[in-house]
Amino acid sequence: MSGDLSGDLSGDLTRAPSAAVVAEAALPEATALWRRLIATPSPSTDAEACTALAHQLVDLLRAGPAREVRLAEVAGHGPVVCATFEGTSQDGPEYVFYQHYDVVQTDPADWTHEPHAAVEADGYLYGPGACDDKADVAARIAVLHQAWAASALTSPPTCTIHLVLDGAEEVGSPGLGTALDQLLPGARPEGVLWESYLRETGGGAVVGLGSRGALELELTREEARKPIHPSYAAIVEDPVADLLRVVAPLLGPYPAALLDRLQQQPVTPDRTALAQSGIQLPWDEVGKSRAGHTQAQIDQLTSDFIYTPRITLASMPETAQVRTSIPSSASLSLRVGIVPGLDVDEVQDALTTLIHETDPRVHVRRVRAIPPAYTDPASSFVDHVREAWVAVRSSCVLYPLMTGAGPGHVFTERYGCPVASPSGTLEPGGGIHVADERGSLELFAEHVRFTAELLERLHGASPADR
Repeated sequence: MSGDLSGDLSGDLTRAPSAAVVAEAALPEATALWRRLIATPSPSTDAEACTALAHQLVDLLRAGPAREVRLAEVAGHGPVVCATFEGTSQDGPEYVFYQHYDVVQTDPADWTHEPHAAVEADGYLYGPGACDDKADVAARIAVLHQAWAASALTSPPTCTIHLVLDGAEEVGSPGLGTALDQLLPGARPEGVLWESYLRETGGGAVVGLGSRGALELELTREEARKPIHPSYAAIVEDPVADLLRVVAPLLGPYPAALLDRLQQQPVTPDRTALAQSGIQLPWDEVGKSRAGHTQAQIDQLTSDFIYTPRITLASMPETAQVRTSIPSSASLSLRVGIVPGLDVDEVQDALTTLIHETDPRVHVRRVRAIPPAYTDPASSFVDHVREAWVAVRSSCVLYPLMTGAGPGHVFTERYGCPVASPSGTLEPGGGIHVADERGSLELFAEHVRFTAELLERLHGASPADR
């Protein structure tokens, strides 16, 4: 992976190679690794497959210039891999590059192309993880390898980079915190480069800060009887109907009845700053037309898109019993968005109270929970990330909060550092989490260049910058 850069270097060999040199040398290797990763199945639900890929990544990293490569097992899931690329300065800053190598399982029958053949068509590479998140794994490994491989001829980066590869992000990253405590016990990172965030319609580069949290609750309602013929509907209780009556008033933005029960409140959006930010709503992707919306309505939609926590259905009681009878029990799942300012436990307690006020017979169980993570947009690390994109695209829009959930809180809670997620290969309509997931070869090359540009800026960061 660490190629010979001697033919590409010129000028003063006491300095680190330029971002352009590193990116040009890294791109062929990054693309080849991207294809190999897509060709290697690693669904989150298959711990054995994820473990096999993790060990392949360990072998790859140990063959390169990383000082140390470690692996932490996570029971029932893929391991967490960590490789440290050591900087030359004793007081140089540390940063984390976070990616994940697990993917969402999809039905091969739904794919237009064979999923793991890494088919290239119309400028895209198709396959599970093509944009989420094997593109980042490949791009960042190749850039780090090339940047440190040049150390025999030039000065390697002064900063230290800890490359963290998660094997269970798509299922909430269980065990990630414990793995970090084991793998990086003395680390003091000043920023985390998160996995790639989306692009705006038209390919515009963005940087998303922090992350939303997520809470999934299972609601169950049971009757002490057997399933019964629908003709008895007039005289028996229907658990399905009862559940739907309970959840219907909760769906959508948090209802006032829920917000009134919370001691903490969601972060207050700066509507003026959002209106001036240049954030583009994904009109085409969500099937909405901009026509007919006033500017005030667009501003409200933008604010809702970034900040407003919502409750949606994660599952419905769709069973053979429901179709042919009035069942004796029913269950469904709610997906609850959590934004900074809200506590997961408090939201769950308030929702449970609200549900029991409507129907005390409903049992509420937590399936999984991911707290939110907040990042200060004024941090120097965020400035470096944004400046790196400006060097590549001439512009970059800052999203004050990622609209997706993720385990960013694991890093903010441990290290108190900012988390920034830059654009990668994911375009609106690019098929993330569904069949025919695809990543643009052109945007992949851009992400390689961005990563090299960011590394150049982190290399030059002084204590005053920090």
